[in-house]
Amino acid sequence: MAEAAGPDAPLRGRAGVDAPQHDQAARDAPLRGRVAVITGASSGIGEAIARELAAAGMHLVITARRADRLEALRNSLPVLCATLVTDIEDPATPQALLALALQAHGRADVLVNNAGRVVAGPLETVDLDDLAAMTRVNFDAVVRASYVFARHLKLQGSGAIVNVSSVGAYLSHSSMGAGGLHHRAARGTERQRRARGQHRAGQH
Repeated sequence: MAEAAGPDAPLRGRAGVDAPQHDQAARDAPLRGRVAVITGASSGIGEAIARELAAAGMHLVITARRADRLEALRNSLPVLCATLVTDIEDPATPQALLALALQAHGRADVLVNNAGRVVAGPLETVDLDDLAAMTRVNFDAVVRASYVFARHLKLQGSGAIVNVSSVGAYLSHSSMGAGGLHHRAARGTERQRRARGQHRAGQH
């Protein structure tokens, strides 16, 4: 018998696109009607996450810098979806995303920190301004958004934070010397957040 699903049921992720249809529907049930906020959603992994969560029945708030891509994605999704065209580097963006989720959908359950910037090359050869810009996106923005949403989710008593990173958080290579620093820093922040007990609200 499928577990009852509602706005306050425990969150669980999708199992995979190859699962039998009835099994997949049962696994998606706890996500149906929940609200996910996805950064960097206009293309690539962010767009794929948006489509997957929409297929599971989640309503969305999606953000990126490209208005045309966001609008096209919103119009193609089978769920309620609000968009915010902005730069994730703006310190005001996380609070604006949370406010939009609450205004448009009445709740916010999942934050997906997906937006990222890549500057390849050994640390001593990359342009310093490019490195600073990457830091603002790959680390500062992740910390700011996690801070804003962690406080909300803790008060709400449920929810999840998902940080999309790369193998640079685990592996070392000369071509990813600069980028790897940010991914490892973001991963360390996530581990600290869990250690401080915020995982009790279901954050990941």
